Amino acid sequence: MAADPRWADSTHHVDLVCRQCGQSELHELRYAGRLLASSTCLNCGAVVKHDESDLRRAYLKDLEGRLRTKPGRMAKRAVRHPAAFVTQLPYAILRKPARLLEEAKPVLAGLLGAHQR
Repeated sequence: MAADPRWADSTHHVDLVCRQCGQSELHELRYAGRLLASSTCLNCGAVVKHDESDLRRAYLKDLEGRLRTKPGRMAKRAVRHPAAFVTQLPYAILRKPARLLEEAKPVLAGLLGAHQR
């Protein structure tokens, strides 16, 4: 499940119906990058989580799609808001590598951990 990119490596609390206890209770959602990594029912403690290798595969697929569509999204932005596009482009170019690295940390940590085993 894709999430808002601002939620990268974050935790959020939402009211969901638990598959284990059947109650509508607060759940803790943990995100790795833009992807939902796990859900924990704060009532009964039931945890639903993705396997790390599945999460890495899903992240890399999501990243590939975003990289493939980036030129088109930038072109649309340039056409819709040319002045803002031109003034914001230098800052965007400078900050994007750091944002991408921050987003990818959980995935990279998993890959590095897998190689060290």
